Amino acid sequence: MASSSDKTPSLPVTKIMILGATGNVGSAILTAFQSHNTHNPHHPFHITVLTRTTSHAKTAAQLPPSSNLQVLAIDTYTNTPTLTTLLQQHNIEVLISTIATFSTNDQEHLISACVASGTVTRFFPSEFGLDTSDRGKVETYLPFAILKQENVDLLRRASLSTNGKLTWTAIITGAFFDWALTIPGLFAMHIPDMTAGVIDGGDIKYEATNMAQIGRAVVACLTSQSRFDETANQYVNINSFTTTQNEVIALIEKYTGRSMTRSPISAKELSESALATIERDGGIEACRAYQPTPEMPYVPGSTEGIMACLFGGGALGGMNQYSMRENGLWNDRLGLPREDIEETVKSAVERLGMLKA
Repeated sequence: MASSSDKTPSLPVTKIMILGATGNVGSAILTAFQSHNTHNPHHPFHITVLTRTTSHAKTAAQLPPSSNLQVLAIDTYTNTPTLTTLLQQHNIEVLISTIATFSTNDQEHLISACVASGTVTRFFPSEFGLDTSDRGKVETYLPFAILKQENVDLLRRASLSTNGKLTWTAIITGAFFDWALTIPGLFAMHIPDMTAGVIDGGDIKYEATNMAQIGRAVVACLTSQSRFDETANQYVNINSFTTTQNEVIALIEKYTGRSMTRSPISAKELSESALATIERDGGIEACRAYQPTPEMPYVPGSTEGIMACLFGGGALGGMNQYSMRENGLWNDRLGLPREDIEETVKSAVERLGMLKA
């Protein structure tokens, strides 16, 4: 008798390459592919992790051994001919880029290599964050994210130049909820100190996605021909839940048994301060040329600008409220599970060693 695994439909693509597989997003995506392979051994994905030569040994040591996983190294992501050869040699069909936001200028070379390879049919650019599809809002409030839009523009042109063979999917996630919740300052709060900056009153709804849900969404786009076709050349908006700052603060207080000290913050003032910093340092052109370092991974002012758009209302609203649009959320179309914000916050508090007895 055939097992349930034997009855699983064949995959539309199987040869996957991931850049940034040991980062926060990349590792979640890799884990989701490995989970698929565990549950569908007769229809596995074959994963290639691409890393720079300088970090090859470290990357290889971090990844679990698997018969469907290999690690390749390259000196730089900007060598288009070498990238093209690698893609062709390993017959790569899908390239997933999770390189850092401020390294997205490297993606121009990746896209060119995908076009030249003739093998790649889907490119996932390094979006994974706020909705950057509105060019006017990005230029006005998040100028450092203009590279993301320019990469999608490149992908649109690449799709046309290949007569539609190369397609793209940009995954929009809102806040990286479970990851960022425990990092001081990223949500305008510091749980160990029980302090929180409350932006525009704290009742503005925003989209939040746990890391595992991001991985599940990417894999779901590739597990059937219908989903593969439906997500082609699309911004795909997902979440784990829609919440507010005040709801999150109340849950933290519930599970720690302690009160948080709140400080009011104006999103407008936060945004203006962030934009002034960016303009002082050279504006959009400087953002395009920015080279992140371990000591300074983000464009100065960018974290404040993201928080203003993440939690703010008024003119800043809309960049992280896509579940409120008609057909704005893809969760059901991708078969993603509903997640529980209360369990997520409780788990974060427990990881910090602050769960009340």
